[in-house]
Amino acid sequence: YVFGCKDTTKNECFHRMLFGGPAGSWKLIKNVKPNKTLLFLYDLSNAQLLGLFGASEPPTYNLVPQAWQKPRRQNGVNSKTGPYPAQVRVRVEEELPPLTAKEYCKAMGKGWQPTKHSIFLSMAQTNALVSAMKAKSNG
Repeated sequence: YVFGCKDTTKNECFHRMLFGGPAGSWKLIKNVKPNKTLLFLYDLSNAQLLGLFGASEPPTYNLVPQAWQKPRRQNGVNSKTGPYPAQVRVRVEEELPPLTAKEYCKAMGKGWQPTKHSIFLSMAQTNALVSAMKAKSNG
């Protein structure tokens, strides 16, 4: 599974060791399995795929309600809204060098383009990304 971040959210992802997706992605994120599902983080601001992560516990909807919140007024009342309530605590599985957007696309195959959305990967796609990262680390 690939989660997305920007410069404005990346530090919080690593500070909390928490990745999140929009509410609509919960139906996929809830299937992430600790000790089984490998995770990546695509940094949209720097066009890099970071990895290798795993879930340290089962995903929870709105596990940390204050994560990635920005104060905003709603109906005249001050409120906070977290845009990424489909959340999973993560741990580093293996420190591997990031892939550039070009390397990411090459590993994923012809016509692949990174998106800003969280995406579910097949086992073959996951293996291709891990292989590309490991090959890069071996220089």
